[in-house]
Amino acid sequence: MKDKEELIKQFGKGLREVDGLLDFLASQTSGIEDVQVSPEYQVAVYALDRHWWSGSSGIGMAAVIGVYRDGQTDSKSFTYRDQYSASRDDWSLYFNKVEIVRVTADEIVVKAVATRENNSRQLTFYLEGKPAVVAKKPRVTKKEKESFESRVKEEMARIKESRQHNHPLFTRQTQVREHVINHELKIAAFVLFEQIDTDRCTLEGSGWLGDQYRYSIWLIKGEAEASQLCEDHAYTKQRGCDIRGLRIFDGKIFATDYRGEEIEIKIIV
Repeated sequence: MKDKEELIKQFGKGLREVDGLLDFLASQTSGIEDVQVSPEYQVAVYALDRHWWSGSSGIGMAAVIGVYRDGQTDSKSFTYRDQYSASRDDWSLYFNKVEIVRVTADEIVVKAVATRENNSRQLTFYLEGKPAVVAKKPRVTKKEKESFESRVKEEMARIKESRQHNHPLFTRQTQVREHVINHELKIAAFVLFEQIDTDRCTLEGSGWLGDQYRYSIWLIKGEAEASQLCEDHAYTKQRGCDIRGLRIFDGKIFATDYRGEEIEIKIIV
């Protein structure tokens, strides 16, 4: 999670004037290059710098130009550095500045600027504005927070224990890699890591495929038992395998996979 006060210092106090924008920006795992806001329309436009990698390959990079309106988001991605071949790099697509050109009832026009190559492009996003609805968030007491946090810890420990794999050639233990809690909605999510296989014949060997790891996202809702939402698994010599950057925002769970691509799961609360 990014520090909200640091975001305000970098991009201005106007971030506070667009409802929900600070929470959205703080939840981003990619670098934030620029943000421009229009409080009158409850609109913001932003530029992100997303990087990804896997195994021994290079680093891929993309500029993400997006819009935020009344809790809705949309974005377009431009790969400016190829993960595998520098000959396919195109730095004219490294858009790191944005301007709001026009906002209508259902349309936002953005100018994206690549300052390094003095290049720009006009992009149109279609997001309808929503009528303002004032809703009071339920007040959560300190006791309720502590109670739910205790339940989440117990449930994570139960799942972790139930997923231990006692194999003499396994070198990694099952563990909870990270978790996040939303007290208002009384939900939590966590990432579980497991070693689930190996094709090594000895502890000293490496095998043809290596060890197989699994990452999974789990959801805890209220007093219900944890349920698995998704998973990814691979042998270490085949490809990367990872889930990180877990966060809850706008009724959805977000995370980032081993390629740096975003995982989005809608949850019913």
